[in-house]
Amino acid sequence: MQVMAYCENDIDCRRVLIMSYFGERFKQSDCKRYCDNCCRTANFQFEERDMSDYARTVIRAVNSAYMKQVTLNMITDMLKGSKAKAMSSHGLTELSEYGVLKDMPKVDIDRIIKQLIWDHYIDEKIEISFHGSIVSFLSPGNRVPPNNTFLTLKFA
Repeated sequence: MQVMAYCENDIDCRRVLIMSYFGERFKQSDCKRYCDNCCRTANFQFEERDMSDYARTVIRAVNSAYMKQVTLNMITDMLKGSKAKAMSSHGLTELSEYGVLKDMPKVDIDRIIKQLIWDHYIDEKIEISFHGSIVSFLSPGNRVPPNNTFLTLKFA
């Protein structure tokens, strides 16, 4: 999971990420724009936002829907209130979380879900389907979110 988080992270300094993986500290200012993320984001102003309430909503959605074998895209579509046939055929339109994040960009919901997977609040089970394709289903993770702030994300 850490490799996936590293690959999909397009904001944080790569050198900071690598050094922290090995238990060492590295100041982003010492990178001097040598990594791809520092080069690309040098002129950006980032804002950290508390996404904990949204994350709790996502966790509740996964907890409600996991017996229906849902994927990341299905959870995102459910939270957005998609009218796709899969929503009704899997009974997702009947859940209380259906459509509650309709105003949030899909990419932000995906970021929250991926971070929750990496932090073990949600599990991702990878299976080979009857037709031989690889499918990953979401299920409740082994961590319970605290009542305070537990998920912040950076936005440009």
